[in-house]
Amino acid sequence: KFIYCFSFIDQQPLPPPPPPPLSPEDVLGYIYAVLQAPSYRQRFAEFLKGDFPRIPFPEKRKHLEDLSTWGHKLINSHLLRETSTKHKNLLQGKGEAIVNNPKHCPNENKLFINKNLFFTHVTTEIWQFQIGGYKVLEKYLKTRKGRTLSFEEIQTLERIIHAINFSFTAIEKIDNLWNKAFPSSVK
Repeated sequence: KFIYCFSFIDQQPLPPPPPPPLSPEDVLGYIYAVLQAPSYRQRFAEFLKGDFPRIPFPEKRKHLEDLSTWGHKLINSHLLRETSTKHKNLLQGKGEAIVNNPKHCPNENKLFINKNLFFTHVTTEIWQFQIGGYKVLEKYLKTRKGRTLSFEEIQTLERIIHAINFSFTAIEKIDNLWNKAFPSSVK
């Protein structure tokens, strides 16, 4: 009888192992991504005005993992941890990096900090990007008006430009993933 039991067990397929539990970081990445999705913001606009955000969780774990991955990418970008290698050394021109009259030239995608020095690859969309009602690049430069930018400040400004640019791509991807995870929310 004992052998028969083992024989019976060997014939039954084993269930797949359960997926590993989600880490707090996975949940944070997911929540960060969801809060950035324009479709989520539109659907829950009334709740977001006067209450804590409601965070729905998708039925499929794959959707949660995909959103979490993009949320982590966006977190790292917003914390200026990851920078693109696509456009290094955005500061062009000659002279000291004194911030006099920051001006954006939309036709040339340049951000002048004075008449001789400018940052390249600054589109109108990047220049107009706001957080809390302030244009990010304009605010950064206004607080340094009349000063010479240090090497670290120049690097930080380049990382901010890259982060804003990456945000547009990431948010579009996140919105597509949100709409796959929650197709009933798509209007």
